[in-house]
Amino acid sequence: MANVAISDLPAATGVSRGSVLPVVVSGVTKKATHAMLSPVVSPLDYGVLGDGSDEATNLATMFAASAGCYILCEPGKTYVSSVAQTLPAGATLDLAGSTMNFTVTGAVKNLITSSGTVVKNGTLKNTGTAPSGSGQFQLPINVGDYTTGVGVSNVRILDLTMDNNRPDGNLIGIWGSSNNITVDGITVGDNSNIGSVGDAEWGGDITGTLTHPNNLIIRNIKTGNLSRTAAAVVYLGGAIQTLIENIYATAVDKATVILYAGDYGLSKASTNIKALGFGGITVRNARCDSANTRGGVYVDMQAGISLEIYDVDGMLIESSGSHGASISGGAGITIINARGVEVKNCFGTNHSVGLSVGQNVERLRINGGRYWLNNEHGVSIANGSVAPNYCIADGVRAYANGVGGGNKAGIYVQNGTGNEVKNCVLGQSGETTQVYGVRVDIDALNTVVVDNHCIDAKDGGVAFSMGSATTYVTKRFKGNTSGAIGGGGQIFAGPNPLI
Repeated sequence: MANVAISDLPAATGVSRGSVLPVVVSGVTKKATHAMLSPVVSPLDYGVLGDGSDEATNLATMFAASAGCYILCEPGKTYVSSVAQTLPAGATLDLAGSTMNFTVTGAVKNLITSSGTVVKNGTLKNTGTAPSGSGQFQLPINVGDYTTGVGVSNVRILDLTMDNNRPDGNLIGIWGSSNNITVDGITVGDNSNIGSVGDAEWGGDITGTLTHPNNLIIRNIKTGNLSRTAAAVVYLGGAIQTLIENIYATAVDKATVILYAGDYGLSKASTNIKALGFGGITVRNARCDSANTRGGVYVDMQAGISLEIYDVDGMLIESSGSHGASISGGAGITIINARGVEVKNCFGTNHSVGLSVGQNVERLRINGGRYWLNNEHGVSIANGSVAPNYCIADGVRAYANGVGGGNKAGIYVQNGTGNEVKNCVLGQSGETTQVYGVRVDIDALNTVVVDNHCIDAKDGGVAFSMGSATTYVTKRFKGNTSGAIGGGGQIFAGPNPLI
């Protein structure tokens, strides 16, 4: 090999700063020093044994002297600290299969990252006592500072197994103006304590300008059962320009991914952050096998305190969804208080509703996807407070919904103006639960229903049910087809539609 990267080094004990390693080039052994790359630090250089005892003082000395260095731990060791530790600028902490355990008490942080740092390859956890204070305390990894909103840049958190015993605590916190942050390869077992694995939120003094995490990559997270009330795998509260992908939970109480505008939205952000908005957020391949109260992805872009509702054109939810823990709860995908979201090839089953479109939603595009075996509807575009407007369901597959009984539909449009259902396939051969293929209620004005096909509906059901016997609701009804509907059912019900 021509050279040896630090990340390729075998896990070894006592490899110290400036060590000399052989490098073989075309069969000839040459010498190269780590000074050519990053100086290597071993915990043993600072008397850190990793024997499971509290070594907070020696660990602090090691970290303080390791700016720009590569800290190479020893496999199988357990490094314990009863105080917060700061990984200095430019340093890499390679746990190399070892464990770092923080046993702090009270409102104390765990590992604090600086700009240009890397944490990887091992187990990191908090087993603290008497937790108190905000979520940045007794948190295994802090990226930036929540209180001041001061962030850090270019941090990578890679290939870690993590745990935290703080009730409603998190595992990784990304705060304030932190940017260019990558979280990749996190594994979490069953946990009844944590609120989220990755938590990215605004920070700073609410009387002044608030700051927002931006340019984040959060990917390849796998968890067991996160059973604490309102737990999520990834939670964004005011973060922007974020890619979230390949998130999997065996079970979760609330949702796999929650996208939220934060308490103040962008009302207290700097001008350039306001200009970016929340549109640059992508969630791809986020899945849960047993979601309890919400589901796979939950989007609510109304600020909790300032109450602004955001245009989020460019926000994409793709190939995501969930299987419900209870057929009476949540939805595979939920969109409320957002304008301009695209939901592409997603899914929802065994929920109350497969995809739920609620209040203050406009210009939602539902492209493709599959919604089946839900208690009520496959896709529901409905809200009694502020009706959804100008939403499009295009190419959706919805069948076998309405398993709880009642007159339920593959796609239900309750109210709003200018909503469209097109190119969708409803029902299945021998359909036994789904009464309607498409049902458009009398309060849904100027609805477009075109080029859909209903394979079958429940006996006595209706492929396309539009308004009432006397009330027009469709702006256009054209090109819709259906198989034979058994048991006295109908292909169409309603007044002669406008075409």
